[in-house]
Amino acid sequence: MVPTFTQTLGLADTLILVALTAGELVMQWEADPRLDSHDGIIQGGALNVIADYAQGHLFTTLLDRPQGFSTVNFQTRFLRPVH
Repeated sequence: MVPTFTQTLGLADTLILVALTAGELVMQWEADPRLDSHDGIIQGGALNVIADYAQGHLFTTLLDRPQGFSTVNFQTRFLRPVH
């Protein structure tokens, strides 16, 4: 099942979970041009959503049993533009 927010953000068809094992995650994503902020640079908020989504999946592989959790603090420092 694809989470609703990934559909809303246009990620449902472009963000692919390739592999997920204990402590390891591989995802593939082709950026949609609608997520560009300008000059082909991907909007930072979109990148944060993908990073948070990925870390959530990864975190579940470390749990002993299913349980709810939320991101409490999330900080990103971009060192260069992402195209």
